[in-house]
Amino acid sequence: MLRRSYERGLTLLELGLGLAVAAVLATTAYPAWRDQLHKGRRVDAQAALASLQFAQERYRWVHGRYAEHIAHLVHTPRSSAAHYELFVQQADRSGYTLVAAPHGESPQLSDRACARLALVVQSGVTLEMAAGEGQPLEPDTQRRCWSSR
Repeated sequence: MLRRSYERGLTLLELGLGLAVAAVLATTAYPAWRDQLHKGRRVDAQAALASLQFAQERYRWVHGRYAEHIAHLVHTPRSSAAHYELFVQQADRSGYTLVAAPHGESPQLSDRACARLALVVQSGVTLEMAAGEGQPLEPDTQRRCWSSR
């Protein structure tokens, strides 16, 4: 009796099932992965705002007031990784507001939950602020945007 040997491979059904499982895994993992990338890039804004805060304090030491424009601080208007534009939103003798907003070509533009980060210093008290897309700045008391973890 002759035996026929068949080579066993993937059937179309098995292949389709494997692709379906991979697609479900990808659609659930992608948002979490994207959020982690956004969170990691926010550190760029936080470091830039800290550097700008130091420049403001140095400016006040020399001039007796805070600078109203970033150009007066001899500081670059972008964060070091160029994901954020930096600017002085408001400044007077008692404090200032520094803001970091995503640069026009940065992947951070899709970070809608934390569209802008800000440091507000008023009478020696520093507040970490954040705003979602189209929202006003408010204190980030739950550290949703300012957390590095």
